[in-house]
Amino acid sequence: MDVGANDVSVGAISPRSVTGKRLSHEEVQRERAYVDWLLTLTPPARDDLPPPNDSWAAFMVVRRKQMETARLQQVSQRRREERWRKRGLSPPAKQVNHRAQVQREWKAYCKEHGTSIEIGHLRDKFVERRRQSRNSERRRAKRLAAEPSGRKLGRPIDPDAKRRREESDAQIQLHLIKVRRKEQEQKDSLEASLAVDLMQRRDATIKKSLQEQKELRPNDSPHAVAYGFWRSKMLWEASTRCATDTSLRDYVRAKILAGNAKARMCKARACESGWMAATESASTAVERAEAEAALKHAAEHVKLMEAVAVAMVGAAFIALRRRRIQDPPALAALLAPDRPWVLAAFKSAKVAPIAVNLQDFDTLPGPMPPVPPGQEKLPDGLT
Repeated sequence: MDVGANDVSVGAISPRSVTGKRLSHEEVQRERAYVDWLLTLTPPARDDLPPPNDSWAAFMVVRRKQMETARLQQVSQRRREERWRKRGLSPPAKQVNHRAQVQREWKAYCKEHGTSIEIGHLRDKFVERRRQSRNSERRRAKRLAAEPSGRKLGRPIDPDAKRRREESDAQIQLHLIKVRRKEQEQKDSLEASLAVDLMQRRDATIKKSLQEQKELRPNDSPHAVAYGFWRSKMLWEASTRCATDTSLRDYVRAKILAGNAKARMCKARACESGWMAATESASTAVERAEAEAALKHAAEHVKLMEAVAVAMVGAAFIALRRRRIQDPPALAALLAPDRPWVLAAFKSAKVAPIAVNLQDFDTLPGPMPPVPPGQEKLPDGLT
């Protein structure tokens, strides 16, 4: 049959480019991939959003990323097979997704035992048992592949290995004890400085109030004003003394002991002010000499009681901070003479440390001063 002039040849219907050139097989495949990619684009959820970018340039960016991902997967597969061959093993014909395999085994286990797959701690135990079982099977396979004698692979056990391991563990424990002890010493030193600073700031506030009292009473003797001021402070601090009640918690007893120590300090300061007033109003040389000697003793007693009060306040401060920890320190341990806050308190007051526990410390009061005019007598003891 003859072909007429209007007949179209097979080559004439092949796809062509814009310039009229016939497309190669790769270009045709790329054009088809572009059309398939356009079908995967989804329109925007709202009309006010811009439409997706369906340009050829955007398609080529996505295609290059896909090709690069596929290339990297092939490189990873080739390297994995090389590692298998270097170990003397043949690479598996099919790579298994171990995470998916574990998940399938876990679902089968839950279905068999009637448990939920959402229980996390049960799944962790299942994975751990699976790992141990696989390790046991691997070791058993190694033993079976060993010599006919059935000896295990690996080096022989050193008989001294257990002793060296125990010695190493003992050294590690000793090192940890030293580190914890050093950390505790640093913490105690920091808390000691905080406690001393706390008491000094409170004492500075009280002395400022005393100075205001003296300014408000310019016609009265400043020593008599100080005597009355410290006497009232002593009575206020000693109004809740019940530290001998052992049913109270240690930090409460420490707070009560701190208040008692501050009351004794205020009483010592009141005695010092009373002897200052007596020295000022002495009419004879004998009375003046006696008053000065008693004043010297009272000044030394004030320094001692200031150190004891600072140490007691520090112990109460630390007992309050540590009351919530497991096995908090006992009150006698907090008031021991070798504690950092006790040593810091005596150092700040420039007094030699005492060798007795502050919980059992009882001062020997000096002679009571004569009562300044217009003031009341100091009580003999603290009630």
